[in-house]
Amino acid sequence: LENPELGGVLYKIPQGFYVQLLWMILMSFGSSLLLFLGGMSYIDASVVEYAQVDGVNALQELIHIILPGVYTTFVTVIIIALTTTFSAQGYLFNFYGLYSEAPFRTVGYYIYTNVLASKDATKYPYISAMGLLLTIVWTPIVIGLRKAMEKLGPSEE
Repeated sequence: LENPELGGVLYKIPQGFYVQLLWMILMSFGSSLLLFLGGMSYIDASVVEYAQVDGVNALQELIHIILPGVYTTFVTVIIIALTTTFSAQGYLFNFYGLYSEAPFRTVGYYIYTNVLASKDATKYPYISAMGLLLTIVWTPIVIGLRKAMEKLGPSEE
């Protein structure tokens, strides 16, 4: 859509941002749910039964048994979310196409639309260099955050 009047709420600055945010959360909910269900399946049922016999209520069970048991899955979900910060563009392109004034833009959307919009190959080296620089900057941040989360997180003992 090249005409913002045709897009309705998606082209209004505050509403478009919230619609996109809600859409991305809803689209990632299923995969996150599957990851957490898989992580919870590895929690030994006998540990939960022993805790219930000892009189642990549901909140204590969640804090002391379930959350430490799925903490590695939580770290994985956070790392995946961070790594898609600069690459998430699929939903935005589906909603906006090559529209340059989209209210919610990611770096991945910017790179993708610039490559598609360029009629010649003169922008390709600059866009490639931008992607490489973002990789060089973002990789140590993600790895450092992962190591910090694993070090500071709860233990399962």
